[in-house]
Amino acid sequence: MTSTPYKEFELRAVEAGVSAELAHAMYNVVRDSQEHDWMPLLKNWTADEEAMIARALKHPTIMAESCSLLFATDGLMHDEGQVHAGISDLKRRELEAWIFSAVR
Repeated sequence: MTSTPYKEFELRAVEAGVSAELAHAMYNVVRDSQEHDWMPLLKNWTADEEAMIARALKHPTIMAESCSLLFATDGLMHDEGQVHAGISDLKRRELEAWIFSAVR
């Protein structure tokens, strides 16, 4: 297996105590934010990997839901992913507020 900075992040998250499933979801989000050129606010959120790990440890459910939303919508760019993931508009607004509160 080839090691990438994204996989190293995933391993650091697991070593810090994040569940393997959540660490993998975070890996997908960190990777896609850079490789799919997400909006700057999201790229800044994912660039602070230590803060992401700390937030995942403190709020694992919200982090998992946020990762699901971001991955499903490719960084909030494709709303149909939200529908397919079963995420309501209210839940999306709550998750966006949580995500963006960390990058202001």
